[in-house]
Amino acid sequence: MSKKSVVGLYSKDLMYYELGDPDRALEIINHLLYLEPDDIFSLILKLIIYRKQGSPQTAMKICKRIIEIDEKNALAWANMAWLYYTENQYEKVIEAAKKSLNIDPDNADANAYALFYGSKAAKKTENLNLASEWEEKLSDLNVKKIIREKDLQTKLIKEPWRIEKVLGKDIKFKEKEYALKDRKRIDLLYKSIITGDFIIFELKVVPATSKTYKQITGYMDAIKTIEPEKNVKGIVLSLGYDKTFKNLIDKNPHVSQMDFRKLGLEV
Repeated sequence: MSKKSVVGLYSKDLMYYELGDPDRALEIINHLLYLEPDDIFSLILKLIIYRKQGSPQTAMKICKRIIEIDEKNALAWANMAWLYYTENQYEKVIEAAKKSLNIDPDNADANAYALFYGSKAAKKTENLNLASEWEEKLSDLNVKKIIREKDLQTKLIKEPWRIEKVLGKDIKFKEKEYALKDRKRIDLLYKSIITGDFIIFELKVVPATSKTYKQITGYMDAIKTIEPEKNVKGIVLSLGYDKTFKNLIDKNPHVSQMDFRKLGLEV
């Protein structure tokens, strides 16, 4: 199968997942896994679907498969902590949460799961010091992430020359936040004055992950639905990225990543 066809399948499984049709998404995911059995992104999306559908045993098998492929996948360990919590295996929750946190201390998505379920499990085992420590870290993570990303967004709006360094001067800032029905909002949306094509920016003050890829491609698909004749490009401004994200953007020529520090930004 061509690279373009594989990218198309990735977009479709994300689209059906976002539209609330997990069964159709699973059909496409299983086809992708037939083509690429060790594809981490497809496995993680499959894991999330089964977990949300209330199939913890199947989700756990997928989780273990991901760890076999990549034992340093922080998101897989964090999901394992979640799944162990549903089985009341609190010591195993704490163990999985610790592994996730040790692997990638800067992975906000994985850390949020690990700290939340880890702190709840610590309370269940009466390890109150650990519970308190993790609850405090979770609170700091949530607050700092929101404030820092909002600051980054504001700075880019006030200082448009920073974006012009990336895109050139033939672009127009369209909207600070572009509402897409019940979806979350796009961080920054630009439009080419010459071609009318769209450029979406997703801002992260932490490393980009598979969830980041899912967000930006979901927004790209939504814009494409509204403006089908226009090209849509996605750029993730983040503090680096993990292995799964890199594998995904290597397969999709319409998505790229840049370290926001290259624009002279610090948070």
